[in-house]
Amino acid sequence: MEPAVEDYWGPIERGAAYKVGDYILKNRFKQLERYIQCSSIPEDGFHSTFDCVDELSEHLRVRCQQYWRSGPYLAVNKTIQRFIERALEIVNILTKPTPEGFKIWILAN
Repeated sequence: MEPAVEDYWGPIERGAAYKVGDYILKNRFKQLERYIQCSSIPEDGFHSTFDCVDELSEHLRVRCQQYWRSGPYLAVNKTIQRFIERALEIVNILTKPTPEGFKIWILAN
């Protein structure tokens, strides 16, 4: 059984191999932990930010074409999905009700 994150700031007997508390405070670690992600990366690496969701995106595209038939009237619109963390794809449009986030294009029937 792996130790919990809190165990690294407690006594060694609770399961952690060493004490991190000598180097960083627990609250500071939790603040930084929000920006740390662990995932398997292909051998040649990702070429763009969206490569990591390419397989899911392709699956959704095929299923949408299979199950959805458009009607005679279509509308295309754009919206901002609020996102305030760090990402290169974030846009900031001050005139929108939600000024900061991901810009999403919407196709409606």
